[in-house]
Amino acid sequence: MKKILFVLICVSFVTKAQVPYAISYQGLVRNANNVVVANSTISLRISIIKTTATGTIVYVETHNTATDGNGIFTVKIGAGSSSDNFTAINWLADKYFLKREIDPAGGSNYTISGTTQFLSAPYSLYANNAEGVLLDDGKVLIGNSSGTSSDKIVGDDMTISNIGLVTISSGAVGGAEILDNSLSASDLATSAVGSDEIANGSITDTDLDKVNIPLSGFSTPDNDLNGNNQLLVNIDDPLNNQDAATKAYVDDVESKLYLLTVVSKLGRFESGGIIAYFLSPGDDGYDPVTPHGLIVSTADQSTSAYWGCLGVDVGGASGASVGTGTQNTIDIIAGCAEAGIAARLCDELDENGYSDWFLPSIEELERIYENISIINEGIIANGGAPFASAFYNSSTENSINESLGIHFGNGSKDFHLSKNNAYHVRSVRAF
Repeated sequence: MKKILFVLICVSFVTKAQVPYAISYQGLVRNANNVVVANSTISLRISIIKTTATGTIVYVETHNTATDGNGIFTVKIGAGSSSDNFTAINWLADKYFLKREIDPAGGSNYTISGTTQFLSAPYSLYANNAEGVLLDDGKVLIGNSSGTSSDKIVGDDMTISNIGLVTISSGAVGGAEILDNSLSASDLATSAVGSDEIANGSITDTDLDKVNIPLSGFSTPDNDLNGNNQLLVNIDDPLNNQDAATKAYVDDVESKLYLLTVVSKLGRFESGGIIAYFLSPGDDGYDPVTPHGLIVSTADQSTSAYWGCLGVDVGGASGASVGTGTQNTIDIIAGCAEAGIAARLCDELDENGYSDWFLPSIEELERIYENISIINEGIIANGGAPFASAFYNSSTENSINESLGIHFGNGSKDFHLSKNNAYHVRSVRAF
């Protein structure tokens, strides 16, 4: 069976005029001997699945494309051959998964490569539905920039439907009339609130709608109106072009766009190694604005290194959570003078211009294993050696005779490893 390696590199960009309904997708194809399938015609079938990885298939398309001299192909999801409607997918309504199948011979004998969840990548496509209000030469355009209408306000009241321009005609009541108190009864409807009432402060609660727009009074133009901590309510998520949106809704969209930024970089080569993990809420050092995380070396520093100092309590090296690996490594080196131990190999590593490597804590090692598939793809694509199906030691000391580790073949966690046995070592650094 042939190995099919895929790397999702980017998504379509939102533009002011129109959002392209497509996702740029790039993959690398290798055969069973780990040799790239170069300069070959292949067939690719893309399926988008709703709710779970085995849920309802909402979109299927096929591509006939070719790999280049490096075995890499590029397609646009949403632009393949399909009888389905890619633009009808409501990305914000549910979770979606990407299923990839390929026939390296260019036929229809597809090999299932795997299914991956869309974490955030397509959500920028939703912005194509967003339309609003633009200023155009002193006029207010209601709708989107492609709409047209001959309706204008020129005198009497009118209703604008769909899309149009609103123009304030000569003789209309404007800001100058309000400021200089020149409004008269003939300018306003019967019983309307005019400039006299605004100037002398005679407006009462009966003049205002205290239910739908709760106000406690008027203030100067430099200040906000005081709503006595009352809130606008019953505002649902926007569905139509000109619906209002709550802060919670906007925050949710911003969160998805943040995920798009970080997830699209997972498995890439940056800052000396492969990006393996992004800090999440609860991790020490997490910043919702500036992403931080862990980078792994592109190769093991050893396949048979000891933790060291059997029977010795190395003070301070018991940190288990994300963010404690650096201090664990410092404490191990300070408390254990043995040469060639796992922590010392990491601390002495100088690779790709970086020398701040350390032996990861047990939870840092667990987070790396959770993303091992895409990490190994990135390591191979950059000429490195993937993680082996073997035990890897962490910097977390469990007792005077044991450390904690993980088997990267089956994901078994928190193994109690003898300090005097040799295991694989892979350095990490923080960014």
